[in-house]
Amino acid sequence: MQVVGYDIVACKTPDYITVVSSIEDVFRDSYCVSLHVPKTKETERVVNYERLSLMNQNGILVNTARAELINYGDLESAMQERGLKYGADVHPEGDKAGVKGLAMFDGQVVLIPHLGAQTEESNTRSLLQAAHQVARYLKFNEIIN
Repeated sequence: MQVVGYDIVACKTPDYITVVSSIEDVFRDSYCVSLHVPKTKETERVVNYERLSLMNQNGILVNTARAELINYGDLESAMQERGLKYGADVHPEGDKAGVKGLAMFDGQVVLIPHLGAQTEESNTRSLLQAAHQVARYLKFNEIIN
């Protein structure tokens, strides 16, 4: 299996990732595309019909980043026309129609709850907060939370 990646900012990547020159190359060269980018002006709705149409028939799109990266109307069209499959743990907030529209693609969609709090950064932050609370208790006999 070959892993390709693209980043608008040149960065060091692991040896097993082949860096391609455009996001279009990622969609064109990959059977499975997994999104790992923040939501910015540049990334909002970056996954659109033009890019999805570059994917292999029956390809897979996985979004564990941000719901706003995807144009859901375009995703529905690509799923219907190209048999694409979609998996995500992020969902459009307040946009129940976007998620409900995907319900008609039985067998092509897997939606699960978001587990974004289980990152190294959030776990470190939680540990630091707990340590501060214990220290405050030991020093001042105060209990927070």
